Amino acid sequence: SLVSLIRNLTLRHVKKTSPKIKARLSQYIQDYCGTSTKGPKQQQWTILELAHKANYPPYLFARYMVEAISSLPKKRITEAMRHPAQVLSSVESCIRLDYQISEQI
Repeated sequence: SLVSLIRNLTLRHVKKTSPKIKARLSQYIQDYCGTSTKGPKQQQWTILELAHKANYPPYLFARYMVEAISSLPKKRITEAMRHPAQVLSSVESCIRLDYQISEQI
């Protein structure tokens, strides 16, 4: 079927371009942080814009960036990307707790 064909083409493209994306990851991180020495000064790109520029799926692109920036094991990154609401709720509770403690000091 057509869906299967498109899926196979996408999969082949991802497998073929993955090493190129990983090789340029440090440049993409600099572009994302706005510290790139190439192009316009201090222009920050979103992950979505960078993924489109690289012609790569945004989810995988974001995952590679998180893996490169953080020291978390891949299993934890997978859990966080599958269930982002859990991560956000734990971050919000930590922020609330920090705020409450800062009021007491």
